[in-house]
Amino acid sequence: MFEEGNQITVEEVDRVLSEIESKYSPVECGPIHDSFEENLAVLSKEFDSVGVEPIDLKKPISKVFKQVVSSSRSLVQIHRRTLSQMRDVNITVQTKNSNSNYLRKVVDDCNTKINMYEDKTGILQNKISVLEDKVTEHKKKETDMKNEIEKIKRYCNMKNGEYSRHIRQVSEENKRLKESLGTDINTTHSKDEVLLKIIAKYKANEEIYKETIHKLQENNRQLLEEVIDLKSKRKY
Repeated sequence: MFEEGNQITVEEVDRVLSEIESKYSPVECGPIHDSFEENLAVLSKEFDSVGVEPIDLKKPISKVFKQVVSSSRSLVQIHRRTLSQMRDVNITVQTKNSNSNYLRKVVDDCNTKINMYEDKTGILQNKISVLEDKVTEHKKKETDMKNEIEKIKRYCNMKNGEYSRHIRQVSEENKRLKESLGTDINTTHSKDEVLLKIIAKYKANEEIYKETIHKLQENNRQLLEEVIDLKSKRKY
């Protein structure tokens, strides 16, 4: 390539680079020459440009022919491998495109489901918030009802105490009436006077009993109304 023993010049470097470029650059398919040797020379360059052993034109014609056949078969094998590689590449590209389309569809479906679940989550969160408010409201109502029941219990206990004292007073009055009746019989009052006193005292006691019964009935009515009102509040 370079001449030994001489200093390499710029011209020689350019020449070698030109040879390399000419060797590996695509060879344009020119016209067929009339000369057999010229056609072989062009074919040899074309073989060399694609990595096939070039033709040694110095050999006898029979060996040149064998080399042409051998190089042609090598070129056919290269072409077959190239076609096979191209098919493999095309199959790979198609597979990747198919997988890419499938993955894109999967991603789109996932995004759609995510949006749908986010909407459902928002709806459920709103429902949970409403239910929590209702639970808080019911707890407050329950506390209010418990307080109201305690008030009613205290009121009933107070009224029962009052009625017990009133009944005890009436019983004591009846006892005194009986004792007074026994005393009056032993006195010199007339029978009519004694009867009038007895009737008057019994009437007084009767009024007391009526008043007590009326108060008991009124108290029971109030308690019944309070219980009904409490039940209606519990429903809501």
